[in-house]
Amino acid sequence: MASPHFVMPRERPGGKTSLTLDMRQIFLDTETTGLYPDQGDRLIEIGCVELVNRKLTGNNKHFYVNPGRDSHE
Repeated sequence: MASPHFVMPRERPGGKTSLTLDMRQIFLDTETTGLYPDQGDRLIEIGCVELVNRKLTGNNKHFYVNPGRDSHE
């Protein structure tokens, strides 16, 4: 679930200011050795990117995981 965060105050019509609430999203992608975890298939890769207000922030992470087994073709 995305967690919102506050940013700098913005002026509204009439000279009033208010804090705005930005939408933060993290998208995850995974790769596995196959489709059947009950048959021993394992996670091999995790990647994620961050978006704020549906725009990429440049914050991303990528990890390889040693599954301890070969993957299917």
